[in-house]
Amino acid sequence: LLEVNIIMPTYRLLNSLQITKNKKVIMIRRLFFTDGEPVAYDIKYLPYYKGIPIVEKEIRYATFPEMISKNTSLFAIKKELVISAQMPDEEVRNHLNIYNELPIMVVEQKLYNKENKPMGLGITYFRSDYCKLFAESFFSDNNTNADS
Repeated sequence: LLEVNIIMPTYRLLNSLQITKNKKVIMIRRLFFTDGEPVAYDIKYLPYYKGIPIVEKEIRYATFPEMISKNTSLFAIKKELVISAQMPDEEVRNHLNIYNELPIMVVEQKLYNKENKPMGLGITYFRSDYCKLFAESFFSDNNTNADS
């Protein structure tokens, strides 16, 4: 856990979280390591609600939906993912110890409540030399009908 802070929203956060410019935002920054090497830099943004405590100890290992679930059921959350490849900016390069022209994988996720209102924005930057994307699908015809 690098930092938990309450910030004023940027224009991007105003649009992504559909909040007003005077609504504060909780920013959570974390680094993930493998064999002592930083492999992912993670930033989460949550609208700040007065009276809801920020417990760094719980945030350190929590998944993004678990951070949100204090206000709503995990089953009522919709997740939207955007995955892209990018060249990292200086801040990301510094956190991930990238000293050459190494592209990174960026996963942006936005969580919505059952009313389709944004509850949080997460951006995770992964070193491409430590990660790969794997997908599997299975198609089945459960409507087997001898007459057709």
